[in-house]
Amino acid sequence: MKKLLIAFIGLTVFLSACEKEDTTIELPASYNFENVSFSGQTARINMLSEIAAELSKGKSQTLSYTRLINMYSNTGNEFTDAALNTSGKQLRDKTFATDISFFESMFQAAADNSTAFNVSVTGNGTAGVATSIFDATKKYLVDSNGVEYAQIIQKGLMGAIFYYRIAEEYTTKDKLDPADNITVVPGEGTAMQHYWDEGFGYFGVPAILTVANYDSLNTAKALKFYGTYASKGKAVGTIENTLKAFIKGRDAINRKDYTTRDAAAVEIRKNLELINACAFISYMNQSKAAIGDYAVRCHTLSEGLGFLLSLKYNSERKISQTDFNTVEANFYRNGNLSTYHLTATEINAMIDKISSVYGLDAVKATL
Repeated sequence: MKKLLIAFIGLTVFLSACEKEDTTIELPASYNFENVSFSGQTARINMLSEIAAELSKGKSQTLSYTRLINMYSNTGNEFTDAALNTSGKQLRDKTFATDISFFESMFQAAADNSTAFNVSVTGNGTAGVATSIFDATKKYLVDSNGVEYAQIIQKGLMGAIFYYRIAEEYTTKDKLDPADNITVVPGEGTAMQHYWDEGFGYFGVPAILTVANYDSLNTAKALKFYGTYASKGKAVGTIENTLKAFIKGRDAINRKDYTTRDAAAVEIRKNLELINACAFISYMNQSKAAIGDYAVRCHTLSEGLGFLLSLKYNSERKISQTDFNTVEANFYRNGNLSTYHLTATEINAMIDKISSVYGLDAVKATL
């Protein structure tokens, strides 16, 4: 009986050890999976890159509103990359629906404002090109209230399309649960795998990205939009945490472990929101440091506003509507968007509010 008991205990220990070993998942360092495809997301990222390049021309020529709107909806063969014109993809129909009119108004404002491209400005009240007093290569087209529409459009559309689609579509149970995860389409995987991959595609990084090669790929400009701005939250782990969550979720889908998949999805949404918050604080810090340089101050405040607006594109967002409205209200004066009027005290108050909401007090000064 004693021998039988010892044997039973030994078998239990062995089975327990096996069970523990079986539940230990070794994840790849990169998004190194079979049948990964996110060409549609890459196309839209390239479209926004071309729109940003077009908007930058407003510093030296008048912009065409028609062309900008055509690029936004991919009509009229406006892209220099011919493959984008025939891709069947566009940005407009992927934008958070209720904000499409807002962005179209921003395109109109950018085009209207560009008629003043040959006017040099050093302070509020006049639209034109503001040049940094410390670096003459830094020139920005701003309106009479110091607003740089090019930055609000670029950063805002990052949130209204890339962040929104990741947070509210491709990582959600509503999208993933009904999707087939059995039938493999060569080059795309199962429907569920493909949806997850499309979410990863909006992160703006190549599948070869690892934490170790992040800096070198970023320097080589191989990272786009959120992929690059993940570095703004480096101090709080946004690079490794976002990448790891995407990898963890895809691996879980491969193993049909949907509990782990959903936990990874929560981490992705949380870290992308944190990237927006960190980027906002970073640009507020830069604007505060450049408070005496009208050009750089307006530029960085406009960039920060774009990231602030992006915070709202996640129904699980940490920031309350009241706190969001309080911070956003600082960017309006007499009912119009404005940056010139913001003082160091007001900028500090915004930093403190966002930092408090996102638990960034320990690092806010260095972001």
